[in-house]
Amino acid sequence: MKKTLLALAVFATAKLFAQTIPNGGFEAWNNGTYMDPLFYMTSNDNFNGNAINNFMGNCIRTSPAYHGNYAVQLTTIKNGTDTLAGYMVDGSPNGNVIHGGIPYNQKPTGIRLYYKYSTMATDSALVIAWFKKSGSVIGTYPFKIHALQSNYTLFAGTFSPALAVTPDTVVFAAASSVTVMNNSAGAPIGSVFTIDSVSFTGVGSQPADLNGDFENWTPVDTFFIPSGWYVNLPERWSTDRHAGNYSVQMSTEMTPNGVSAGQVSTGYNQCPNQCMNNCNCVLKGGHPYTQTSDSLTFWYKYAPVGGDTAWLNLAFIKDTVFSWGGLNLFGTGGQWMYAGVAINLPRTPDTAIVSFGSSYSHNNGPLPSHIGSVLKIDNVQFKSQPLAVNNLQDISGNIGVYPNPNHGVFQVRISGGGNETNNIEVYNMLGQQVVSQPNMQGSLLNVDLSSQPGGVYLLRIVNGNGTVTGTQEIVKF
Repeated sequence: MKKTLLALAVFATAKLFAQTIPNGGFEAWNNGTYMDPLFYMTSNDNFNGNAINNFMGNCIRTSPAYHGNYAVQLTTIKNGTDTLAGYMVDGSPNGNVIHGGIPYNQKPTGIRLYYKYSTMATDSALVIAWFKKSGSVIGTYPFKIHALQSNYTLFAGTFSPALAVTPDTVVFAAASSVTVMNNSAGAPIGSVFTIDSVSFTGVGSQPADLNGDFENWTPVDTFFIPSGWYVNLPERWSTDRHAGNYSVQMSTEMTPNGVSAGQVSTGYNQCPNQCMNNCNCVLKGGHPYTQTSDSLTFWYKYAPVGGDTAWLNLAFIKDTVFSWGGLNLFGTGGQWMYAGVAINLPRTPDTAIVSFGSSYSHNNGPLPSHIGSVLKIDNVQFKSQPLAVNNLQDISGNIGVYPNPNHGVFQVRISGGGNETNNIEVYNMLGQQVVSQPNMQGSLLNVDLSSQPGGVYLLRIVNGNGTVTGTQEIVKF
């Protein structure tokens, strides 16, 4: 009886190109440390591209402060060709919908803080406060700060128009560059915005969780980042892999800033002023890609909680994003599964961005009922840009394929398999078995795929007891 694998891609023959998804086997990793001001999410958490090669924290604890021991320093930095603003926010703004925030039932008339600001060109820093009542925004107050100050200087802004009713929630945010947050050209590198002693005016008390003196910080967190990928924590490496030494693991966890879903991507969102979280954002990063007919394949293992769903997303860019695609990923019962998606584009791109996440968050963020979902990804590749052979070899299965990639004829070496009887099975990406060689003996076996079209195939070695003892991706030119 024909066996079926999880396979969602349809392949067409394509020319082999030298580029590939950076570190698609997740074998190369960088590391660093950071802290956040308590109750805030920052540009460090999303890394916003900071960590693709080396982590450069652009929201840091600094001293001397205006008051107490510490202030917050936000810096506009460069990573590759991208400009990245430092920011901090105690909620989750998304256009006209502002999620999260901290409880506050006073009706302030303005805001005050002490700041220092330096910039390499004409630019402005930003502070902004959103006030909510029963989940709806009742007041939005952005302020640009552009005066250069080398010493702590008072800034005071008045809320206009005044709040009409008393809020129940406030969201406060600050950023080092309005130009970057608006996705405008000519953003300066090296702008540094330092703030301390943030408070609201015209009220008898401050929000308990504002942490406006920035004396309270999260513990130092050490993270590991796959080289060539942008990440959103919680994320780390895992030695539970399909091939090679490592996979990438994303999980959905409770963090100091609420429920967070792990994500990895070859690109990132750069969002405009008064947004800071996936609204009217511009995709940055990615890697060179010029195919119109192709397929993306990968291996994954997913353990969802509370009916959760993980996801893959693809974006293709030429001047702007012109095509999206993706898959929902479901539970795999503790097994590594092979999956993919067909690519048929209306025009030629110049950039591709590949992203994965541990929870399907939609517009509401990951849910508390999804805490504990874990997604592992390995061996991500385009058919036209296959991974190197060493990333495709299944060490845990004790098999090797030579050569790989190949023109259809190759050998399978089975460690310790000389006296056993093995069945060789090869499947295409529709899950159809295209080769069956039963009752094979020996540690070096020949396989012929020359009659099959070019593409990516799945080789399985099954012993006489019906147990799968090794699997391997085969790339045929």
